[in-house]
Amino acid sequence: MNVGSFSTLSPLGRGRGEGLAVVDLSKPTQPSEVTYAQLDAHCNAIAAGLSAKGLRRGDRVGILALNRTEYMAALYGTMRAGAVPVPLNIKLPAEALAFIARDADLRLIFVDSAHRKVAPPNIETVDFDADFPQFLKPGPFTAVEPAEGDICLQPYTSGSTGRPKGVLLTHAGQAWQIDALVRARRMTPEDRVLVAAPLYHKNALVWTKVCVAAGATIVLLARFDQRLYVESIGRYRVTRLSGVPTMFHLILGDPALAQVDNVGFFEEHHGVASGVGRRVVFGDDRLAADIAAPHVGEGRVGVDLLVEGAGLVGGGELELGHILVRDDRACRRLEDGIAARVVAMVMRVNHHIE
Repeated sequence: MNVGSFSTLSPLGRGRGEGLAVVDLSKPTQPSEVTYAQLDAHCNAIAAGLSAKGLRRGDRVGILALNRTEYMAALYGTMRAGAVPVPLNIKLPAEALAFIARDADLRLIFVDSAHRKVAPPNIETVDFDADFPQFLKPGPFTAVEPAEGDICLQPYTSGSTGRPKGVLLTHAGQAWQIDALVRARRMTPEDRVLVAAPLYHKNALVWTKVCVAAGATIVLLARFDQRLYVESIGRYRVTRLSGVPTMFHLILGDPALAQVDNVGFFEEHHGVASGVGRRVVFGDDRLAADIAAPHVGEGRVGVDLLVEGAGLVGGGELELGHILVRDDRACRRLEDGIAARVVAMVMRVNHHIE
């Protein structure tokens, strides 16, 4: 199964041609909406464009740009062509990008105008903001069927402990992971997920893949901006938030956002959005506690705990009552008297909705 053919990854996402795939906020004053049919056609045009340039199975293709629909299409279109997308960290200096280009043996790099100047000069580029329309080859395209063990994606580590290292992810492994996460997170086509982490980062990459497999809608920011992030939740009726702890530190620490009480957060309950406090899931309860603890006493943040051994529902998630953060987090005795180990925490931001 080719992971680039996202509509085949999960039964939930099939038949979503006219469903909304992306709300693109890369230009916040000019938001655009992209259906699944349009995204699918865009991916095919990119795959055909790569094939027309002679790229073949296993060739590496870099992507060096801020978040935008074209980035997503390049990601999936490259996979469809049998080539391997290599998302590039836009914060790296030119020297580090040149190292990755050599290490991955990049054949071509998709760029935006802001980052074209730092792209390795000896590799062909396709600029989303310039010659991209001429590169596209619209029309049907049959995705390359990957062989067992074929690589579908090659992200790189940050290089914080040395040079960046490529991570080889196979089509088979990613298809399994995506299907498991769609089920575990109980994703539905009615979900709207806010994505603001960079698409070269695993947080955004995973959420993007899971969303399109489920036929959900991605509300996509070019980069994280805490005020636009919070504003977008209500404006686009977001049901799930994605991100990393630093982002939520910035939101809760912004004095202007502290006064907002009509943001429009939504809580999901079996896939149905309702006008109550929105829940943000963190996989590490210690990180979540660090973020939430300063705000619990102010009544701005409530906390639920995900634990092992009680109240399990589909996919290992738990339905629990409200529990306040305390200092001792190794074990918690729940209201029904069952002792259980804390494995994650859900932070609920309490904003009034009129």
